[in-house]
Amino acid sequence: MTPIFISRDGVINTRIEGGVTHRTQLELIAGSTETIAQLSRKGFTVVVVTHQPGLSLGLFDLDEMDAMHAKIIDSVENYGGVITAIFYCPHDEKTHCHCRPPATGLLDVIEIELDCNASDAYYFCDNQAEAQAAKKKGCHVVMCDADNTLRTMVNTLTL
Repeated sequence: MTPIFISRDGVINTRIEGGVTHRTQLELIAGSTETIAQLSRKGFTVVVVTHQPGLSLGLFDLDEMDAMHAKIIDSVENYGGVITAIFYCPHDEKTHCHCRPPATGLLDVIEIELDCNASDAYYFCDNQAEAQAAKKKGCHVVMCDADNTLRTMVNTLTL
């Protein structure tokens, strides 16, 4: 089945200045986890793709990030869905890694780990760097924002 890549901040949860550094700051966007569950129930492989420079900057640790992700996973499961995997880049822009957009390294890893082809995937994101990386891999890019939420954009597509 076609993979669905979904960016975390700005698509699943509200993006905040300085980034989400604690689970109490993680505010789910209305309809996001219900929509993820709907995609999962339709048989799509749902993968959360997130860039968390706060890890390398020491703003939070892996346990805190896991707690944030558990909040998202629990909500999706409450609606009868499953997130297949969550992949993250922990680096800040000064690191010049291969997994931080617009580089495609994180998508390369996902293809290998999940034995899938990114060129078949839909990638829901909210920023140009992620859109560039997705386009380089041949993904169908769907831009989300406050007016065009994940729920709204999924409902406009024939999936």
